[in-house]
Amino acid sequence: MDITARTYPSVTYAVGQEELTAFAAATGRAWGAGASGIGQAPTPAAPCSVAAPTFVAIVAQRAEAAVVADPEVGIDFARVLHAAEVIALHEPIRAGDQLQAEPRIKRLLSRAGTTTLTTETTVTGPRGVAAVVTSTLAMLPPAAAPEPPTAPPSQAGEGECAAAALTAASLTPVTLAVPSRATNPTGFETTAAVHLTHVVRYAGASGDFNPIHHNPVAARLAGLPGTIAHGMLTLALAANAVEAWAGAPGAVQEVRANFTGMVPIAPERATDLALAGTASGAKVNLSVTCAGEAVLGRAIVTLRPAAS
Repeated sequence: MDITARTYPSVTYAVGQEELTAFAAATGRAWGAGASGIGQAPTPAAPCSVAAPTFVAIVAQRAEAAVVADPEVGIDFARVLHAAEVIALHEPIRAGDQLQAEPRIKRLLSRAGTTTLTTETTVTGPRGVAAVVTSTLAMLPPAAAPEPPTAPPSQAGEGECAAAALTAASLTPVTLAVPSRATNPTGFETTAAVHLTHVVRYAGASGDFNPIHHNPVAARLAGLPGTIAHGMLTLALAANAVEAWAGAPGAVQEVRANFTGMVPIAPERATDLALAGTASGAKVNLSVTCAGEAVLGRAIVTLRPAAS
């Protein structure tokens, strides 16, 4: 049965200021305690009422859950990898917006045992279409999926280690020190130190509580060498860095990237990411690496005409 273009019921999402602030804090956004509108400088008077560039993805993910759960689609989430994401922001999303997210299957392919599912979610707000989010998931065949270890070592000890790290580590949000475009017109370079506490904070802000991101035992049972950061956390950090460089909340029009690598997260220490953006007109080409290996591919952020 050809189910390409199948649509699913829309999901309603009310954008609250608390959710925007929590997401900003979880993703190192410079405007988390500042500006109230596009082009306004941060002030301590009020939190930012404009959503971070990738915030709308969590709205889309809630709608996409119906696609993944559809038995005719045949997705086994235990074998799924997030392959790519495109977020087209027709207009900035703001606190108080009532959104409707309607997903559809854009593409469903099976080749050499690997199933690739691409969904397209149209997010409509009070002023019309606010965003279109395109997500691509790849489901590996059983033989290609990593085999879980037969005897995970020291399960209790690893759980205790993670808990101890959360207790002892600083709860300071992840931060990004990004130069402004006024002083660095060709782009920027910065770093981010991502700790297990930041991954847990992102899980709470995004609603993605997959235990492979914070529980070493669950990660090893899934065939991974250890816990890994959410791919969307990495993309959020990169998009926020571009927005900070551009100098205005709401400056980002589109975010796109392929997920090409994993960011390992150890409970006892932070993982360093190197982020760089190279400006070419309205587009900023991104490089994000971990231990010298690229974790995002073909990553491009496009700025709005007024901000480019």
